[in-house]
Order: sequence, then C-alpha cells, then structure tokens
Amino acid sequence: MDKTEKNTEEDDGSLSFLNIPEQDGNKQFHGKEISQSELVNTSFWVLDITLTNTKFGKDRMLVRGKHELEEDHEFKFFTNSQEIKYKLSKIQEMGKFPRKMKMKSSGNRYWVE
Repeated sequence: MDKTEKNTEEDDGSLSFLNIPEQDGNKQFHGKEISQSELVNTSFWVLDITLTNTKFGKDRMLVRGKHELEEDHEFKFFTNSQEIKYKLSKIQEMGKFPRKMKMKSSGNRYWVE
C-alpha cells in the first residue's frame, strides 16, 4: 500500500494526515527576525509581505527577505513605516516580487529606495 492509499484509508494520528490548509490571509514567514534598523544602508531582496496585528499595533507589515536571491538564508522584519508599506503594497499589487531595494533612515523615519 502506498502513502496515498494509507492516507485515504487509515488515520495515522498526525496533523499532516488532516491536510488542513493555511488560514486565508495568515502567512507565516520563517527565518530570523531582525529589526529594520539592521538593514539601514544595505541592499536586500523583498520576497513577500503580509499585514498582521502585533502587540505593538494593528496592520503592521511583516516583510520576508534575503540579502542575495541565491542564498538559502531568509530573514523577516516588521515595519509600520507608511512609506515602506505603501511602496511594498504597490509592488505586491503589480505581482513584482522579488524586488531589490535599499533601506534608508533618518532618525526614526524609514524608507526604501
């Protein structure tokens, strides 16, 4: 009996057996969480974004990125910068991820170029 037959005939008790899809609008990004200040004056690739509520407020943007596309290591960071949220949302609407950019800051204001 192959694995497909086992899944249709016998519940092995595992979560994977149930094939429950991810909750709509609830993306999970893996990788080390870093602060956006760690990215200032560095170039990186944005792979994906999602809006989420955190203990710091509603509609925070969670950004999934890499320093180089070819590497396996991913990172994620949260931002509430209206400038960053606007630009990344527009890129997502156009379906143009991944996209390379550079983080800039002045005081506690952050933006991407």
